[in-house]
Amino acid sequence: MKLQSLSLLLMLLILIGCQASGGGGGDVVSGHVPQVPKFTLSTTLNRTYTLSQDIDFTLTFPATVTVTGTPELNLTVGATSRVATYVSGDGTSTLLFRYTVAGGDDDLNGISVGP
Repeated sequence: MKLQSLSLLLMLLILIGCQASGGGGGDVVSGHVPQVPKFTLSTTLNRTYTLSQDIDFTLTFPATVTVTGTPELNLTVGATSRVATYVSGDGTSTLLFRYTVAGGDDDLNGISVGP
């Protein structure tokens, strides 16, 4: 399954392999709300980045995660939607995503993460 341009919540549900049990693959259990484990997101704070510099985002989970497809982390830089790409972390509790600063990126109050 290829993961692209999904909200962070949906991406996490797929990353942790949230599947309902039932009569066939992909069944949905009525009224079942999948539990998403808590995680922390970290990056270097209070820093100015310039064109072509990498910004790393680390998601740390309380348990090991399995990555399927190519997950992305949605960002907003100023008023522009951008994507941090998956770098590594399959089979660990820490996933690394990277965004490379592009021409025209300008955000004086910080990058937002999310859908």
